[in-house]
Amino acid sequence: NNLGVVLMSAPLSQLPTHPEKLLPKFNPEAGMLVEEHINNFMLSINLNGVTNEDVVIRLFPYTLQGAAESWYFSLPSRSITSWDIFQEQFLTKFGDDRLTATLINELSNLRAESKEPIKDFNLRFNKILNKIPAASQPSKEVRSECYITALPSNIAIFVDRANKTTLVENMKEAIAVEKHIMALEKKNAIEERKSKKVSFK
Repeated sequence: NNLGVVLMSAPLSQLPTHPEKLLPKFNPEAGMLVEEHINNFMLSINLNGVTNEDVVIRLFPYTLQGAAESWYFSLPSRSITSWDIFQEQFLTKFGDDRLTATLINELSNLRAESKEPIKDFNLRFNKILNKIPAASQPSKEVRSECYITALPSNIAIFVDRANKTTLVENMKEAIAVEKHIMALEKKNAIEERKSKKVSFK
């Protein structure tokens, strides 16, 4: 362990015995997802009753293998002073490529649920989009295309025809179309009820 990388104020808490046996391993060459590894690591230390931040930081290097271990040993001396810093540096180094591909795939396969309000769907769409690093985000055109494709077909056709250029404009258009459709459905339902009343006389 390169303890020179970690700078924590004394007194330091006791490490568990044989920590390497308790912890999950991360090797970037094995195509592991970084977020999944951090979740597994946190679960493992929670199960072992580890709560002190200095222990969390000093245990994490035990999980690193291959290029990840080499990366840790190459970090500047005393540069890790908190778990947040360690986690952020680790995510920046190993998290982008695999995660970005997964998120872009998730975005392109996303579909609005049946009867899901467009406002709620917009939030879901933006949540995934905002997780994609800015440098890797799809172009303006692709974003809008993904969004329109994901809409229910009765709304998508009108949003597509409106020919808006930005995602925000398309989202507003989808809400307006949904409102219009709901108003029409309400009107039809009222007229249907009226006609049924007439026919009973």
